[in-house]
Amino acid sequence: MRLFPRRRLEVKQPVAAPHAPAIRGRYAWLDPWELVFDATGMVAIGVGAHAAATDVSGGSGTVWSCALLLISATALVGRRWQTVSTMVVMSLAGIIAALQGSVALPVWIVAQVCLFSFGLRRPWRTTAVAAAALAACLYGTTVFRAQGSPLAAESLLLLTWTAAVAGCAVAVKAQRRNVQNLIERSAQLILSREREVELRVVEERLRIARDLHDVVAHNIAAISVQAGAAKVNLRTNPVESERSLAVIRSASRDVLVEIQEILAILRREEDDDDDVQRTAGLGAVVDLLRSFDLLGLTIESDLLTIEAMGLVDNATGVAVYRVLQEGLTNAHKHGLGHARVRLALTDDALVLQIENARSQWSEGATASSSGFGLIGIRERVRAQGGETVVTERPSMFLLEVTFPVARAAGCS
Repeated sequence: MRLFPRRRLEVKQPVAAPHAPAIRGRYAWLDPWELVFDATGMVAIGVGAHAAATDVSGGSGTVWSCALLLISATALVGRRWQTVSTMVVMSLAGIIAALQGSVALPVWIVAQVCLFSFGLRRPWRTTAVAAAALAACLYGTTVFRAQGSPLAAESLLLLTWTAAVAGCAVAVKAQRRNVQNLIERSAQLILSREREVELRVVEERLRIARDLHDVVAHNIAAISVQAGAAKVNLRTNPVESERSLAVIRSASRDVLVEIQEILAILRREEDDDDDVQRTAGLGAVVDLLRSFDLLGLTIESDLLTIEAMGLVDNATGVAVYRVLQEGLTNAHKHGLGHARVRLALTDDALVLQIENARSQWSEGATASSSGFGLIGIRERVRAQGGETVVTERPSMFLLEVTFPVARAAGCS
């Protein structure tokens, strides 16, 4: 069973907002503005029908009135889907109604309703052209009927009315486009936050996996070595066996404590800085070397002074500790029982070198291993902006890690 099950990271790509969201689809007739103008158009047609029915003159005028009202009713229904056709038809119907006279106002109202629907579905330039064409038709016809008076009140009212309807349609469409853009922008922000959270979860899993590898590899190696020594010395040297069992007990306790701390980090909602401060750093390097000494690994060390350690930040100190732990674990596993550790602080860098001798067979074993330790070292060092250099020779293995360090002002 995996402690951290694999999970595929899916990054959702936000969809770009369209230039102008249109009112289309099977529910287009439910648009509130359209429903309002449906009612307005039906009332106008009803009033026109009543006027045509009560027209005492009769004759061809009544026939034309009924035909115009029928055309207006058809355009009122079909304006949502056939915007261009209804605008052309109602422009012509408006001209005829202006000349016929009895049902002019109902027909003009339906023509303005069709213009509003046209403006909701078409670009504002096309709407402006359609409004200008309708205004020209109505204005020209009324001026002709008024015997050439260009400043007739009815004619100017039709111009103002048409311009107001077109302006309202363009404004409503722009407002809807802004609302749609805000909604999609909010959706993009939510997707971006989800992606950031998922990426941070993946990074945290990688960090925990590296910590688990470093801790478990070191302590399990110690337990394995000391268990073998205890078995060998159980009858011939009980005192040495007791010493090995004590080391096993200590290493097991360390593993348990480290894993509990890692699990506590998973349950805690705190900043990464707090987690770094709770993790062993440069101050625990001496104890780390002492633990390997108990395992039988002879270490020649050249470490920093306490004052120099204070110049290194916590995150870099934790990375140095983990790299040193993994490097000495490899030296103990594949080496000949001797290692050199050098930790130096220059003007702008912290350099860690781990060198150990190895036999010919250990070279093949190292080459055939999975190499997760070195992968974890490179990832950890890269996260701190450092570099990792591995030098392998038939009888020597050298791990050199360089971390950038910002020296405090006035420190030498």
